[in-house]
Amino acid sequence: MSQSKKNWKRYITIGMVLVFSFLLTACGGDNGEKQEEEKIVPVEVTSARMDQILGTTHVKGTIAGATEVNVMPKMAGKVSEVRFEVGDSVQKGQVLFRMETTEVSLQLQQAEAGLQVAEAAYADAKKTLERTQTLFNEGAASQQQLEQAQLNVESKNPASTRASVQLLREQVANATVKSPINGIVTACNVKVGEFASQQMPSFVVVDMNQVVLKADVTEQYINDLAVGQEVAVLVESAGSEPFAGVIDEISPAAGAQTKTYPIKIKMDNKDHIIKPGMFAEADIVVDRKEDVVVVPKSALIDLSGVSTIFVNEDGVAKAVAVEIGIQTDDSLEILSGIAAGDQVIVKGQYKLSDGMKISITEAESK
Repeated sequence: MSQSKKNWKRYITIGMVLVFSFLLTACGGDNGEKQEEEKIVPVEVTSARMDQILGTTHVKGTIAGATEVNVMPKMAGKVSEVRFEVGDSVQKGQVLFRMETTEVSLQLQQAEAGLQVAEAAYADAKKTLERTQTLFNEGAASQQQLEQAQLNVESKNPASTRASVQLLREQVANATVKSPINGIVTACNVKVGEFASQQMPSFVVVDMNQVVLKADVTEQYINDLAVGQEVAVLVESAGSEPFAGVIDEISPAAGAQTKTYPIKIKMDNKDHIIKPGMFAEADIVVDRKEDVVVVPKSALIDLSGVSTIFVNEDGVAKAVAVEIGIQTDDSLEILSGIAAGDQVIVKGQYKLSDGMKISITEAESK
């Protein structure tokens, strides 16, 4: 091989080594700078504060009328008239529907006529007894005649006939079915010509001026509730703002299937905005603490199973094990580990370890 070719190869090799060395130096320098930058972690902080915190339990369920009545006839029969439809307002005592009474009315007429005859015969029998008693006292009638007059009065007693008439009158009256409450018709299951039975409601009438949320509470919280306790109820279908309600009823026993305790939360509904069947939910206060240390829930992390919050100490992150009390959706009660005024790290803490340097990237929130 010629000397010139050997020189060219030497030059090429030297050049490649220099380029490779440059690249190594450049990469090593960037990595060093990156490692240097990672030693200071940007974070956001806020101050732990003394505040009130509320412990709540979340419940959900469906809306029902505070007063809801299934109207069924006292006797079965063919419907002759229906006066209201679904959605109509009714007043207590108004006729909802009537059933045919032709046959029973005829029976009543006959019974009333028979009662008049029976009462007249009874009156005559009593007068005869009075006369016989007088004659007996004067010695003009025998003991047998007196006893016969007494038996006649007893046999003519129209009590059973009167009872039969009263029964028929009630049957005629029961054929007219009235609303037992003021409310809105939410169901009408009868039509003219159809047969109304005592097995299913003919009408359902609901008092819409007040409604209730039917929900269930676990045994953990049931003893923390009280009848009359105020509750804010959210019914999204009726509006974005919660409705004011109060606990109206707390069951003393758990349901056999659910093992939870049914409760009812009553709400005024004068405008009838809330409808039975709507979904609703509420957060019920079960604990309330004043003047306790409160921090944002976002500050809490888990380090090897230990509840931990990082705090800022002169630009250094310090990991503090804490004991938690009441928890809400966005706040925590701190029982130990953090004091009011401590700067707790609420963003960036997942990149930290104890003792790392930090920089505050956002002004401290109040």
